[in-house]
Amino acid sequence: MRAAVSVALLAGLGLACRTSLDPDTSVLPEDSGAPPEDSAPPPEDTAGAEQLPGASVSMDDPVPPMGLARIDCSGEVLDEPKMPCTIVVEDHEGAVVYEGWSGVERRGRSSQSFPKGNFGLELWHDGAELVPAGSSWRYLHGASAAPVDWAQPGFDDSGWDLGAAPLGYGDEGLATELEGTRGEGSLTSWFRVSFTVDDPLAWQGFALALQRDDGAAVYLNGVEVLRDNLPSGTLSADTAAITPLDAANERLWVPLELEPEQLAAGENVLAIEIHQAGPDSSDQWLDLRLAAQGFDRGADLFGMGVEEDWVLNGNWADRALYRNKLAYDLFRSFGGEDRYAAESVFVELVLDGDPVGIYTLGERVEVDRARLPLEGDAFVVKSDDRDEPIVANRVGYGDWVVVDPHEDELDDARVYDITHTLEGWQDAVVGWDYDPDDGIFAWLDMDAAIDFVLIQELAKNTDAYTLSVHLWRDDTGLLHLTPWDLDLAFGYPVDDCGAEGWARRQEWVYAMADHPAFVPALADRWDQLRAGPLDDAVVADWLDRYGAVLEPAVDANFERWPMDEIAFWDDQGEDRLCPVGSWEDEHARMGAWLLERMAWMDDNVQAFEVY
Repeated sequence: MRAAVSVALLAGLGLACRTSLDPDTSVLPEDSGAPPEDSAPPPEDTAGAEQLPGASVSMDDPVPPMGLARIDCSGEVLDEPKMPCTIVVEDHEGAVVYEGWSGVERRGRSSQSFPKGNFGLELWHDGAELVPAGSSWRYLHGASAAPVDWAQPGFDDSGWDLGAAPLGYGDEGLATELEGTRGEGSLTSWFRVSFTVDDPLAWQGFALALQRDDGAAVYLNGVEVLRDNLPSGTLSADTAAITPLDAANERLWVPLELEPEQLAAGENVLAIEIHQAGPDSSDQWLDLRLAAQGFDRGADLFGMGVEEDWVLNGNWADRALYRNKLAYDLFRSFGGEDRYAAESVFVELVLDGDPVGIYTLGERVEVDRARLPLEGDAFVVKSDDRDEPIVANRVGYGDWVVVDPHEDELDDARVYDITHTLEGWQDAVVGWDYDPDDGIFAWLDMDAAIDFVLIQELAKNTDAYTLSVHLWRDDTGLLHLTPWDLDLAFGYPVDDCGAEGWARRQEWVYAMADHPAFVPALADRWDQLRAGPLDDAVVADWLDRYGAVLEPAVDANFERWPMDEIAFWDDQGEDRLCPVGSWEDEHARMGAWLLERMAWMDDNVQAFEVY
């Protein structure tokens, strides 16, 4: 049976979508593992991009009506890779504004530690589960060895036993229980499954996800494509897994992306050998999913521009549910083509029949016609402490990681160009060089940097200049800054819950603050913004609008995620979120805190250079 994954979207600023999941809405032709030839354009083709109803919300618009959306997926959402599902989006009146395939995966560092995760959503022309979880496998268990050619496509496995996954022994939830406590005479069991793909090149790629206990080697058409928890070198039936896995780790999905060229047209065979960590192993487990990923399909969702790549953010630690959205909306309202921040709408999400509360559906920061419409050798990098860096961060925390261009576009010339720019700027920061021709702002746009600092300081963002700092370069050759990830801001978590004091700085911020021109320009810009987009009444109006959209759905959100269970722990095990009893209290506290914060900045912005 195919499990339904659904995402119901309550769109706002009031504009809403409702998604419904019907696994039968996008059925491929019978006996076909690939979509029709005319349904898979190249990834960059936008001729078929859908211009859907909806418009970006501005402060001049009335509060849009409430609405619902619903997304249905044909399987469990994984940490990675993206697995296919169908999506139907309806507007607040129930009209379908988008319908088609997509891929969904859990994503982001907060998803690893917060119960309410974030998800990446990618729109596709097509998708297909080639080997669904729970498929039937041929298996050999209890043997001292397997035939030499057991992993080859032409091997005759008709004499092997047949059973549905999960296969193994000693665990609850198995569909097929293998006899014995382990394979007699060896530490290994062998498994095979075949599937058909008419034309692998008709797909953008293939996503494989493996559950195993303890170690596994996976072969595609006789070629090893994945080895996990096993030593290097030649494997034998008595090769032990490196580490015994507990129940939690054996159920984690190990991801693998496969290129179309790795598959054959027609029948393909996956073969897996599962190795135990020792002869006293008490359990074994195997399941696998293999899916075909369609080519990208751009669509304009609620006026945010034609794109295929989106983010569903659960805002777990943010009990107001709009801290990120508020920061992005305010930053864009500062004006200027280079004041980019992600657009988003509020959504109510349902996964696998489980309502999981209020989310935002929004953009990712990337070079794109509908987001950062940059020309030439534009790039985007961010500060991060987990991904592979392109340049060490010598002026702050973490390292610089490339967001755009994608890895397959990073030739030697692009790498040199990005590296040269970042190192040049960092050299200027380290030297705190005030020469206008050779100093910090010969590399970084001062006006854009000022607006970035002001939105971070208005929010008193805990991670303001530390993590998720996005730098991008436009055709002027100057670097710009875009805000991202401000859920730990606007009053928590901080040393106290008050509205006074500056955000934590890194060396590059100290260097800017010491530039003779910076603080006077910062103060002038603050005064200008306070007379416009940061006027008390304008900011209060943003919060009123958010409240009008969210209020009807907050009870369901906090029934799913009780407020007294939402916490953000420090290294000493103390919760750093400011105490609050309800969403209504938090919403009111946000309004009062912002007024107090802006008044404090009115009195102190001239002294920003003091640290």
